[in-house]
Order: sequence, then C-alpha cells, then structure tokens
Amino acid sequence: MTVTREEFEDVKQLMVTIARVAESNTRAIDQLTSNQQLLQQDIQLIVHRMDEMQAQVRGLQTENRNILGLLQQHLGDGHGGAT
Repeated sequence: MTVTREEFEDVKQLMVTIARVAESNTRAIDQLTSNQQLLQQDIQLIVHRMDEMQAQVRGLQTENRNILGLLQQHLGDGHGGAT
C-alpha cells in the first residue's frame, strides 16, 4: 500500500493537532489539580474555624449553666426576690 504525499501531510497535521489538544488538556488538568488543592486548603481552614467556634459555644454554654446554677442557688437560699 502506497501513501500519497497528501495523505502523509494529512496524518502529520492530525498528529500535530492531537499533540496540541493533549498538551492543552494536560495544562487544564494541572490547573484543576491546583484549584482542587487550594479548595481543599480552604475547606480545612473552614473546618478548623468551625471547630474553634464549637469549642467557644461549648464554653459559653458551660458558663451560662454555671451562672444559671448560681442564680438558682442564690434565689433558692432566700436571698433574692421581694421582701
């Protein structure tokens, strides 16, 4: 089977096009990977901040329970209310 010069050039051009597309896809994948890593870092930061906020809320809840307990104790001892 003989390949004409025109067929050879067509195949050559097709291979060049395929190489360009592959190169472009590789760059796009690299960019997506980079974006994914940045997103993962952001998610980890958000999770860390949420954990800190939950700890603060738990601390405030404990503090509120302590204050409420002291208030109830104070009122129960007859120190509060109308005289």
